[in-house]
Amino acid sequence: MMAFYNLSDFNTHFGMTRTQVEGLLNELQPHYPYERGSKLPLENVVLASLRVLSSQESYGMIAERFQTSKSVICTSLHTFCSLVSGNLENHIRWPIGNAIRGTMQGFEDVGFPGTLGAMDAFHIPINKPKDVQEPDEYMKENTMYCTTLLAVCDNKYKFTYVNVGHPGAFDDSDVFKRCELHKAFQEDPDSLLPYDFHIGGKVYPFHIIADAGFPLSEYVMTPYVDDGHLKHKEIEYNRHHSSALLTVSKAVGVLKASAITTIYFIYVPLQHIDL
Repeated sequence: MMAFYNLSDFNTHFGMTRTQVEGLLNELQPHYPYERGSKLPLENVVLASLRVLSSQESYGMIAERFQTSKSVICTSLHTFCSLVSGNLENHIRWPIGNAIRGTMQGFEDVGFPGTLGAMDAFHIPINKPKDVQEPDEYMKENTMYCTTLLAVCDNKYKFTYVNVGHPGAFDDSDVFKRCELHKAFQEDPDSLLPYDFHIGGKVYPFHIIADAGFPLSEYVMTPYVDDGHLKHKEIEYNRHHSSALLTVSKAVGVLKASAITTIYFIYVPLQHIDL
């Protein structure tokens, strides 16, 4: 099936390059025992699912493209989501070892030393949830239903922690306080932020950065609220903070363009990735 598309068309049709899909197939194949006649080959399952996720085509149109039925496309999508969420967790993990030094250096290069990640929360539109006690908690500003993706990424736009599934009506601070990352910062911060750094002879703990919607703490650095009377050093602090925080916005921009990553976050409610 993959051979039917040239390299320039492949990404347009499936939202990933052929090389990326080949790597995905290699990782998922050991977890997908295939018997001829009993189920679709994994390549068909993956390509059909990526087509669903990366296009506006109906199940019927995609079924015709793959010469099968709508029910098979639907089953393939759920199979694919289960394979991804059940076997690719190791791709998102908190930095350890040399990754800590590299991440710290990357953020220091943009003017914010001692930083191990940039955090933000984003709303993902969903249909009205059916299996929850308070579905209206998922309504954002009485306009749409959504859930919240809380994400931390490193300086290279790689996600190091995600939490998805909280109601869209919750503000960023509420979502953060309900996730295991906040609990870890409260109970055992050294497990995530194991080093200190020095500025001007003073010692400070490592931290992550977030916007003003999150609570300021020893381990979460937020910007000064601009009341029109900020001092020069506070303005400079905010400028460097904003520059460093852009990494998580850019990472989510890449996320929205990636079918495989998008489905990983959306299909696993309240998924907590390795700390």
